[in-house]
Amino acid sequence: MKLAVEWKTKFTASAINSLEVLAFLLLLATYELTSSFNRGEILKLFEAVAEYKQALEVCQTLGFTDQIPDFIKNLIERKIYIKAVRFICAFKLVDKFPPVPLLKKYLESSRSSTKNSCKRKKSLEEKDKAANREIAALRDVLGCITDYNLESQFPPKDIERRVLELEKLKAERRNAASTSAVEFGPKQPDVKKCDNSGSACKQQVQPQPQNRNKRARTAVSTVRPYAMPVPAHAISPHHYGTGANGGHGHFGYAGN
Repeated sequence: MKLAVEWKTKFTASAINSLEVLAFLLLLATYELTSSFNRGEILKLFEAVAEYKQALEVCQTLGFTDQIPDFIKNLIERKIYIKAVRFICAFKLVDKFPPVPLLKKYLESSRSSTKNSCKRKKSLEEKDKAANREIAALRDVLGCITDYNLESQFPPKDIERRVLELEKLKAERRNAASTSAVEFGPKQPDVKKCDNSGSACKQQVQPQPQNRNKRARTAVSTVRPYAMPVPAHAISPHHYGTGANGGHGHFGYAGN
C-alpha cells in the first residue's frame, strides 16, 4: 500500500510515463487497492494509457464502467478523438458515440493543420514536421480501424493513399532543395567591361590570375647568361696585338 501511495504521488509531481502508469494500474487491480484512492483521479490516469488494450481491460476490472460515458464525453469535448474512440469501442458504446465521425473529424483537423503550414513561409524542416504529424494521425486512425474492425464503415484505402502522397511530397521538397543548392552555389565575381565609347558594358567573369612565379621563371630561363668582364691585370700580355714596330706590346710599352 505504501508503494502505491508513493507511486501515485510521483505521477502528480512530474511528467507521466504511459508504461509506468499502466504498471501502477495493474498493481491496483492485482491487489484491489482502488478503494484507497480517489476514483476520479484514477480514472483520469487511463487517458494516458488508452492506446494499450490491456489498460482498457484493467479499467473494466477496476469497476469504472458506469463512469466511462462521461469520461468519453469529456475526451470528445477536448478533441481527444483517438482515445475517445478506443474507449467507445472497448466498452461497446458505438450506438451512443458513433466512432467513424470522430475519426473523420480527427483527420480533417490534422489535414487542415498541414495545409496551413504549407501556405505560410516556413522552413523545409517545419513543413516536414507538419507532414509527419499528419502521417502519424493517419496511422492512428488506421490502427483504430484495424483493431475494432471498422473497415466496412471507413475503408482504409483513401487513408493509405494519403500517407503515400505525403511521403512523396516530402521527398520532392527535399530533392528541390538539393537542386537549388547546386544551381545557386557560389559564383565567380562579375566585372563590367565597357567599349571605347563607354555606351555599352558587358558582364564578364573575371578570369582567374595565372601563377606569376611560373611566368617569371620562364622569362628568366630565356635570357643568356651575362659574361663578367675580366680585369686587365689578369690578362697575359700575349693576348694583346703586335706593336707598331712588330714587337709585342706589354702594358702600354712599345716593342723595340
